Amino acid sequence: MRSETLSPAAILTEQHGRSRSSNASLSGWRKVTLALIEHAPQHEPMRALIVIIGLIAAGSATFFWSQRVAEISAPPSSAEPMHRARGETRSPDASAVRAQRPAAETVSIAPSSASAPATVANNPTEATPPPPSQQTAPRSTILTARDLVTNNLLPNLRWRFSYGVEVIDGVSTTGVAELPLPTGVTGDLLIEADEMQPQTLKRITAIAAPAPPLKIDAYLRPTVTGEGIRLMIRDDQRRPVRNARVDAFALDDANRDGAWQLGPPLWSRRASAADGNYQLPALPPGEYGVQVRATNDAGALQPLAPFRSVYSITGSNGYLEEVNLSPACALRLELLDLSGEPFDPTSRGVVTVTLQGASARVVQRKWTGASGDGGTITAVDQVPTRAPIWLAAPVAPGAYTLEVRAEGALLARQLLNLSASSQTEQVIIP
Repeated sequence: MRSETLSPAAILTEQHGRSRSSNASLSGWRKVTLALIEHAPQHEPMRALIVIIGLIAAGSATFFWSQRVAEISAPPSSAEPMHRARGETRSPDASAVRAQRPAAETVSIAPSSASAPATVANNPTEATPPPPSQQTAPRSTILTARDLVTNNLLPNLRWRFSYGVEVIDGVSTTGVAELPLPTGVTGDLLIEADEMQPQTLKRITAIAAPAPPLKIDAYLRPTVTGEGIRLMIRDDQRRPVRNARVDAFALDDANRDGAWQLGPPLWSRRASAADGNYQLPALPPGEYGVQVRATNDAGALQPLAPFRSVYSITGSNGYLEEVNLSPACALRLELLDLSGEPFDPTSRGVVTVTLQGASARVVQRKWTGASGDGGTITAVDQVPTRAPIWLAAPVAPGAYTLEVRAEGALLARQLLNLSASSQTEQVIIP
């Protein structure tokens, strides 16, 4: 006998019946469901319920899938664009959507200056000029190469400019070359010529037009093929030093790391050269210290700092070196007693004289005086003869303290402000 109470399956069947008007496509599934309910055994209600739920789910999926396929397969309307921007809401009024969308934007690359509007070239085949940093500027750099010894132009000049992985090179038969370097680019410039030592100038940057071209004056040293020491002596204006005194000192373990110029020289001689080029006499193999001091025609020191360098001679090697002497003070002292007469150091025992700069480091110096036979006498930190006396080597300009002592007792202390010139100072010794 069938119970009057509605089972869950009957309730689901009734609900499907109510939606018949809106879901006519599900009538077939309802008939199947009713048939299963009527023929299902009374002791298996749960199994029938599970089967019914699964059929309903499958039917719903089939219905929604058919609706999606129909929407996708429908051709686009001619009144509405097929593609929409991401996030755009689809409106049933396509004309309203079109009215709200702005016109297509034109993207242009404007120059850095706001006052210059962007333009489009009329000729589409016209090449676009490279950025200013990569443009080649003819005659942006003018190179002049000379022989350091003769000062003559080098007729076989070769140059190469390297920046990053790029290389620009060229040649010149006149010693003057116009280098079309990229403006604003920094690189290294290699300069070469036959029988000359190559020279590399670091971090050269070409100047952009309309500025005047960058001018480079290069002096190449001849390749050393002989033996000995050859010096090209110039002042700070690159003018030849026509007269010089050259001293050579033999070096050993005792004086190699010290003030070897304070000791006795191996030889010392005056020399003259109109072009400032001096070939030192041949030296046997060994290590030598060389000092060069500029003089005038009479042999007096000029206000130029001395040059000192160490050379190792093997018997088969040679040196060619340019020497630039900077301005200095050639100091001369007039030591006077209380009567105004020249001070005689022999009457006071050992008389020392020191000249110290602002640095706390004690610097020993050679002093020179005239001897009675027309020669000179030198001593380190001592008054060698009756005044006047002078420093054996000019010193850098600046403030110094001069002290004169006899047997350790202070006789005079004087502050001196030395300039780059030949300077004479008077010191009263009580």
